[in-house]
Amino acid sequence: MTRTTQRSGWAAIALTAGLLLTLGTAVPATAHEGPIELEFDQDGRGGVTLLARYVEDGHPVTEIIDPVATAIAADGSSLDPVKLVSAPEGQGVWVSPEPFLEPGFWTVTVTVTTPSPASSTVNMEVVVSDDAPPASTDDTGDAGWLLWAAGGASVVLIGLLVALLVVRSRRKTS
Repeated sequence: MTRTTQRSGWAAIALTAGLLLTLGTAVPATAHEGPIELEFDQDGRGGVTLLARYVEDGHPVTEIIDPVATAIAADGSSLDPVKLVSAPEGQGVWVSPEPFLEPGFWTVTVTVTTPSPASSTVNMEVVVSDDAPPASTDDTGDAGWLLWAAGGASVVLIGLLVALLVVRSRRKTS
């Protein structure tokens, strides 16, 4: 076996190992399943804002869910169920389409049936303020892109290393 063939073999092995390492550690972006948790609170306008996340990894639920809020006042009276809608603030965020809670003490329950059943109940005091800011989220984002970027950078670096080794080996044999 010549030196060029031997070096090319090592370069191929290094490239294959790098690809396997990169692909083996990549986390599929759509591989979410399992239980979800619901966190919500009033939005300062008489509505609610809901954050839905997967329990296992904390990522926001990006699938279609069907959140419905029910509310019981301190005096025992209840409101008709309100379907929450996906919010433009970010993935995994749902809001009431319009205010439905009057000022006072409420027990609010939000329930979903898909992608997995979940329910959460919060006792809250609703104080409606005319100057309340729009509902905001504490969405830290999905760090999955970081893994893909690191994997892509690894592939590029390994490719450059292989190219460098091939060029070096050809110069030495010429």
